[in-house]
Amino acid sequence: MVFSPVKTSISESEEIKFAVSYIRVSTQQQTLENKSGIDRQDYEYIDWLATHPDYKNLDGVQFRDLGISGRGTNRKSGALALFISKAKKGEIPAGTCLVCSDMSRLTRDEPYKGIKLIQEIWDLGLTIAFTEGRWRGDVLKEKDRGVFGQLESALDRASFEWEKLQKRVLGYHAKTLKKMEAGDLSFFKPRKKGKKANYNFWLDFDPSSNTFFLIKEKADLVKRIFTMAETMGMKKIAYTLKQEGIKNPCDWGKAKYLTRAVIEESILRCRSVLGERNHLGVVFKDTYPPVITPEQFDL
Repeated sequence: MVFSPVKTSISESEEIKFAVSYIRVSTQQQTLENKSGIDRQDYEYIDWLATHPDYKNLDGVQFRDLGISGRGTNRKSGALALFISKAKKGEIPAGTCLVCSDMSRLTRDEPYKGIKLIQEIWDLGLTIAFTEGRWRGDVLKEKDRGVFGQLESALDRASFEWEKLQKRVLGYHAKTLKKMEAGDLSFFKPRKKGKKANYNFWLDFDPSSNTFFLIKEKADLVKRIFTMAETMGMKKIAYTLKQEGIKNPCDWGKAKYLTRAVIEESILRCRSVLGERNHLGVVFKDTYPPVITPEQFDL
């Protein structure tokens, strides 16, 4: 979730309506690997402002849910929830237009939940605009003729797209589980610079042998952290490694250096160091080369 400023200049003497952008992508992978979707939504908002000169960007504010699902998550705990919270506190002026690219960016909830969300935004004295689709940037208001039927239709499509995507994802997972059971690891890919892998940071995959192997420098760091844990706490381990300038090798998180949480969750409590992989709730042993012994793990 991101709530951040953008440079803008608004004279206090101007009587003008305001707009804020809402941008969302569903996964961190979309955020890290391919910014085209984010950039597209940014450009569409800029174009919307250009074609709606009676609106100005509100104090340089934008709301971004990066790696947040539109199936309820953004409404409950994301930047969209923050926007609604600020509106309830009076921090978003009445009449402000929330601009997003299309209905699926705003929500993928079932139509009745989506209508409830939009109604809540309207009840706060705000409006909505979608830069794509049938409305082509029109500002939608509660009293517009036929708007509820149009919204319900758009919500139904967005919800259906989510359900179809979920079926594809579940189908893929079921297929990979069968492959794991057969000892076929071919769906894993070798590491590529700048891209996140779906296995631990000290590992890489060799497709020619259908096996994982250890990245020596990173595996040695894992071994050292287990040795350090025999005599010191996680907080001190993190401090010591930071003092040595050892950066966070994990694929996730924004911390530059190893934090207590990363050391605990991604190393000391991670059974992958024993060679295990938990794949969709099924534990497969000897999937990876072990980094430490069970005795070291249980200390």
